[in-house]
Amino acid sequence: MRRRQGSSRFSVFLMLANIHRAIRDHQALQLCYQSMTDLAPKERWIAPRALASDGSRWHARAYCFLHEEYRDFVLTRMTAVAPSAKSKIYRPAGDLPPDTAWLSAVEIDLIPASSLGREQAAAIRREYGFQGDTLTIRVREALLFYAIRRWGLDRPDSRLSISGQRLVPRKNDDSGRGHGRARQRRSHTL
Repeated sequence: MRRRQGSSRFSVFLMLANIHRAIRDHQALQLCYQSMTDLAPKERWIAPRALASDGSRWHARAYCFLHEEYRDFVLTRMTAVAPSAKSKIYRPAGDLPPDTAWLSAVEIDLIPASSLGREQAAAIRREYGFQGDTLTIRVREALLFYAIRRWGLDRPDSRLSISGQRLVPRKNDDSGRGHGRARQRRSHTL
């Protein structure tokens, strides 16, 4: 197989169409992907399950047959594989394990950074719509890394700090954790 060449904008739209088709039809898709851990793109099969944006890039959440786990694939790092007469770029995805990180949510409690003065902290609370001392955001566990980066929580000059985080039980989780507790915080979902 060889990688298909073309304009980058057209390639992204073509790849988006291929991924959408694979999600819709429960298919696996063959492509080349440039991972940041590999020096050159690798050909692989993925079974896309969802599309998500981190605010600056689009990702396909997909089962990777090469690594036998769910991963995030940046659309602009994908290139289509030019099918030969003997090959196909789609195949049935088959039975896959559940993507527990995609199905689970995490709540992050945010507070103004300790480096801020009292008036600065009050301004941050107004800016982000705090109702009380803590702002709670809810994200899919699989997207936690991107949420932390998007909110700038990984930077030393961040105006917000994480004061706590917890896994939110799924609805079919009968452990009872987190149920029946009164909440005074405003919740945002990413």
